[in-house]
Amino acid sequence: MITFGCALLLALCACKKEPKTLEQIEPPSAPPKAVTQGPKITLTEAEALGRALEQAVQHNNAAEFAKLLDLAAMVEHGMPENMRGTAQAKEVTRGILSTLSGNLLNNLRAGDYRFLSVEETPEGATAHMRLIPPDGSLNYHRLTIGRNAGQQPVAVDVYVYVTGEPLSHTLGRMVGQLSGGSEADSLAVAQGMQRASAALQAGKPATAEAILSALPPRWQKQKSIMQMRIVAANGVAAQKMQAGKPIGNAYRQAVEAFQTTFPKADNLPLLLMDYHFLKQDYPKTAKAVDQLDQQVGGDPYLNLIRANIAIGQNDAEAARGFVETLIRALPDKAPEGYGILLDQAIEIQNHVETTRILKTLEAETPVRFPIDFNKAEPFAAYMASPEYEKWKAYKNGAEQP
Repeated sequence: MITFGCALLLALCACKKEPKTLEQIEPPSAPPKAVTQGPKITLTEAEALGRALEQAVQHNNAAEFAKLLDLAAMVEHGMPENMRGTAQAKEVTRGILSTLSGNLLNNLRAGDYRFLSVEETPEGATAHMRLIPPDGSLNYHRLTIGRNAGQQPVAVDVYVYVTGEPLSHTLGRMVGQLSGGSEADSLAVAQGMQRASAALQAGKPATAEAILSALPPRWQKQKSIMQMRIVAANGVAAQKMQAGKPIGNAYRQAVEAFQTTFPKADNLPLLLMDYHFLKQDYPKTAKAVDQLDQQVGGDPYLNLIRANIAIGQNDAEAARGFVETLIRALPDKAPEGYGILLDQAIEIQNHVETTRILKTLEAETPVRFPIDFNKAEPFAAYMASPEYEKWKAYKNGAEQP
């Protein structure tokens, strides 16, 4: 999850104005003006920008990263109408721009950020990017591409699937609400969101869920808070499932509340994919995966999720097919794909298949297993089988000079 420093925004925006409703401070929905300046962006230009952005992140090239993202356009586009042109807006903009580029680059670089595809739109071509954060979750970005003063293509906004809105709207919403409420109210919300975000990053979703539930009622339907609540409720439900306990209703209520409030949200397939999978409703999960796949112009990484669905449906052959498709397109994801098949083979005690996958993992990936698996409990049945002798012979042979 990318955070933008609520405390910084609070310090820059807090004032003693009369509170405004959420509707009054909602950021504009039209595309940034930069989209319409100069010739429309072509598919070739969109792809070049997406690939350049991927390289800038992978090589931690801060200067190139800053050139490819017009963050000033994003801040200006999201700025609430009542603040535009004011001294306060200029101060807020300077504060955000002083840290935003570095924070974004660090967050993207911590995960796996890749160019996926391009798409033609009435305003010009756009590019889709995939982000796999360090926690193994999944996020996508859709770049709104315009032209800078030199007529070069730049990203003037970024639709972030995890937050369900463009980055400009997230920034504008935070600025507008913090400047529109009372000082005490703004401080409570800013501190609450910071604590909730920290709890999520620390693996404490129940704590985050409790913090978000305690925020002032008028903030409860803010999109970013509703999204964070879904993430927290998902974490709680997953922990309960792993412990063999009922997952309860909080996750369902969080997802359904968001779906009711934002029925046309572009990120619903991403949300519903996790939601239905956790409920073990595999047909609906598969439908959400297909919708998401189509939205982002095709992502072979989603075959990893399809493989998990197949395993949930006890279809080992289909799972293996999805893993093979994944690895052909994304060889660097082989450990994850084979790992799914290994988990299944161990669980159903298919010892012959376990040996095959172990050998394949060591032959085709950097993954290496100790000969006795450190006596890990999941391998106990396998180690008591004749196949374990084959594994030991393989390891002894493989480890000879």
